[in-house]
Parts: sequence; structure tokens; C-alpha cells
Amino acid sequence: MRTLWVFDDHVYLVRDGAGIPSSAEEFLEPIKRTGSLRALKEVFPARRGALLGALERFGFDFDSLLREDFELGHSDVQIARRHGVDAKWIQAQRRRLGVPAHMGRPSKHPSDAELAEVFRETKRNYSEAAKRL
Repeated sequence: MRTLWVFDDHVYLVRDGAGIPSSAEEFLEPIKRTGSLRALKEVFPARRGALLGALERFGFDFDSLLREDFELGHSDVQIARRHGVDAKWIQAQRRRLGVPAHMGRPSKHPSDAELAEVFRETKRNYSEAAKRL
């Protein structure tokens, strides 16, 4: 795997001690054109963390790109394929950004005390307690 170094406004893709310089504009062009981390990785084959660090250094907000994908309703697997990463990593990013896995009203998880109280109020009627919850 090649190493990615960032100096000032240039990126160096280093392999076997030799570095290939690229400007920030050349580095950002693939992801701006396609909106895909996969396209950037094809041009600059380096670790995902190094690529994301360089994107952040040059002012590209990858989190907002992921938020757009989440808002469009794409599944984690679809987004992972688009960016060339693992779906579990996308799921972790979704949690980190606080985006629910399913759009719509979040499910309510009542506490045991709430369940017991509603059950008592409905005179031990399971179906009525479920309706209230």
C-alpha cells in the first residue's frame, strides 16, 4: 500500500521512497466530480484514514457527503458500494453522525417501570397496554 503525505497545499503519494506530488485541486477533483471515495482511492491508492485526513485538511467535508447519501434514503450497503468501503464502517459513521438507520418516527422503548404502570392502569389487559404504548 502506498503512503499519502500532505505538505502545505500538495499531496505526495509515496511508494518505495519515491513520492509523486499532486496539487490540492488535483487531489480533490475525483471526489468532487463523482462524489465517491472509491474514485479518489482509484487515483490515490492509500489507506482510507489517510485519504479522509487529507480531504479534511483541504476543506472537503466528507461528513456532509455521507449525510446527503443518508438523506436520500440509501441503505448502508448501497453507500458502502458507492464509496468502496465496508457496510459496517458506514453504519458506524451513521451512528457517529447521529443519523437514524430508518427515516421516520423513532421507535419508543419504554422502561420496565413504564410497562408495569401501563399494564396496571389497563387492569392487566395486554392489548390495551400495547395500544397505549
